[in-house]
Amino acid sequence: VGDFGAQGAVAVEARQRRLRGYHGFPGVGGRDAGDRPEGHHQFVFRAEGIDPCREAVRYGVERLGLDLRASGITASPPGHLFDCITAWDVLEHLPEPLPWLQEVRARLAPGGTLILTTGDLDSRVARWSGRYWHLFNLPEHRYFYSRGTVIRLLERAGLPVKDIRYPPAYYDLGYLAERLGRKFLRYEPASLRRFLSRWTVPLNLFDIMEVTVGK
Repeated sequence: VGDFGAQGAVAVEARQRRLRGYHGFPGVGGRDAGDRPEGHHQFVFRAEGIDPCREAVRYGVERLGLDLRASGITASPPGHLFDCITAWDVLEHLPEPLPWLQEVRARLAPGGTLILTTGDLDSRVARWSGRYWHLFNLPEHRYFYSRGTVIRLLERAGLPVKDIRYPPAYYDLGYLAERLGRKFLRYEPASLRRFLSRWTVPLNLFDIMEVTVGK
């Protein structure tokens, strides 16, 4: 979703890193009793991914060997339930987030979990950066949320929030150089970005919420 060409490979690999932190959830991506051998106390995952961005899906399939398909959540059959659904950096792109969240809820198994990330408009970095905040990507990002507004939206969709935290994100150095150039130099250093984009670093600006939601 969004500008895959600028940040796409980093984004796909960052989602893999995030998912590794959730080995307590059974059957991330789908429910399948055959994935849990009798007497086996470790959860085994059968994960699948969907994304409307065909370029991101192609990268994930060809370069990372992931089970992905280019589609939306509504393409999944209504009776196909998931123990855990993740939506990394999706909510801000949706023109109608409430109906989408209701579709997600309908596809969560009883006791299932939704984990999503989105920017925090009330964060210190967002307030300090003003109109140069690095998540003000228009028109790709349609809505911006605070803790309070994302909680109210999820509650309207029947998805009570269990936890909100602020984990580090992964950025390529070219992306950071571009955003800092906008803020302090008032221009985008395109050549410097291309050079620095080969390196990726973890960084916590405490402006991206990771929201855990139960059903």
